[in-house]
Amino acid sequence: MARPRAWPALLALLLAQLPPQRLSLGLSLRRHRRGLGSALVGVGRRRAAAPPRMIYEGRDDDDGYGGGSTAARGPQILQFRPRDFVMERFIGEAGVREVTEWEYPGAELSQARQRDPFANPKRTDQDLGVTVRYFEGRMQDDLRRVLLKEYFVSSAGNLAEKELDARVAIYQWWTRNAGSRGLPCTYLLGSLTADEAFLREDFLRGWRRTFPNRVQPPLPGNTWLVYSFPEGSSLGLLTAEMFPRLRQEVEPWDGLWPQRVADRRARFVRGIFRGALSALADCHDAGVAHGSLSPASITFAPADQRNLKDLTVQLQDFGFSTLIGAGAGAGVSDGERESISAAAMKKRSDLVKEDLYALGYAYLQLLFSSLTDSPAEDDGDVTPAGVVYDQETLRAIIEDKFKSDFKDAVRLWAAEREEWTRVCEELDGPDGEAEGWKLLHAMINCRKAAPVGTSGTLSLTFVSARNLLASPYLAVDR
Repeated sequence: MARPRAWPALLALLLAQLPPQRLSLGLSLRRHRRGLGSALVGVGRRRAAAPPRMIYEGRDDDDGYGGGSTAARGPQILQFRPRDFVMERFIGEAGVREVTEWEYPGAELSQARQRDPFANPKRTDQDLGVTVRYFEGRMQDDLRRVLLKEYFVSSAGNLAEKELDARVAIYQWWTRNAGSRGLPCTYLLGSLTADEAFLREDFLRGWRRTFPNRVQPPLPGNTWLVYSFPEGSSLGLLTAEMFPRLRQEVEPWDGLWPQRVADRRARFVRGIFRGALSALADCHDAGVAHGSLSPASITFAPADQRNLKDLTVQLQDFGFSTLIGAGAGAGVSDGERESISAAAMKKRSDLVKEDLYALGYAYLQLLFSSLTDSPAEDDGDVTPAGVVYDQETLRAIIEDKFKSDFKDAVRLWAAEREEWTRVCEELDGPDGEAEGWKLLHAMINCRKAAPVGTSGTLSLTFVSARNLLASPYLAVDR
């Protein structure tokens, strides 16, 4: 009997290893091996590959943040082209809400607002619609996973510009001062601007085949920011907003010691807060005020709350950031005192305080949503039980009901609510000194008027993220 020939199978195996063939117009489609559907590559005429243009490159440094081949050269921000990427998956979209807190000087306006609060609102909330879309993709040269963030030029063009400005400032400061520890922000690889190639019919046909109908193709002029995709995560960047709903692994003996599980969760939540405060301190030292801190702005990895020792926390979403000058987070140096006006110093101080105030409420949302137990019954007081607590609900409790007296009035009231037992235990601490309540009280109330010196000049002393890191509540060995 004739033996079957082996060469057809060998040839098929070799062909399977070859890279996908490109069409002459530069549009390359290939089937993703894990079944995510066709992958779309940006449009561009076939030509010899050229490296992306450099926007910013840090000096040589041993940075230790794990940035792949760029780690030896410091952080870089590159100008990419559409053909540099393989886009594989639509992740989601996000909108922007503009919240304005109004202040009305003068007694007449204050009295008018008391008569008709709707005529002069304390806070307004405007929905600006969808401004950002997220995609997962790969670099064309080395197939490294990336997260692509598309900013609509009509509604969010300035957000992308501010994001880039903030990253350059942070990278410059980090390269000079903090190369021995991780970046305080998520790693931005670079950016690209959509051009007229996105209107070509072959591109649009490929887009419609690759993505569902509800995902509209990008428009020329939109700015795309490209981020390093976190290794080992299928969800992209994990945020503090997501943590309370993440499914956690259970150890065999956890059922015997429920308090042990609760303590583990509380330590991990505190670790996220400690990391966020440290990252914010670095950003302020780099001369960047974030401007829109929320639980969604705080990223962390890994997701497993049992793995506190490997926890890494970074900040993202710098679209509303402001450049305030390096060193602003630690106050004003003697050399700067003569060159900076009192008004400029007050503005820097106010922006730092706004970040601390926002981070305080971001942590409260994370803390209450992660450690709240379902009560036996709901007393209907202020907030319904068994819900994820948002910042507006917590702000109504703390500021409207208790006039921001967090460490005393709110503490006593919370201690009477059964579902907040674990929250109170966490903020009280093992020695009952209430260090957590004191720290959050300082952050929530930090926007109040700064002390004025005897000569009438503005005091240079103000609360900072760097100083707050010394709080006993954040001690690692707690």
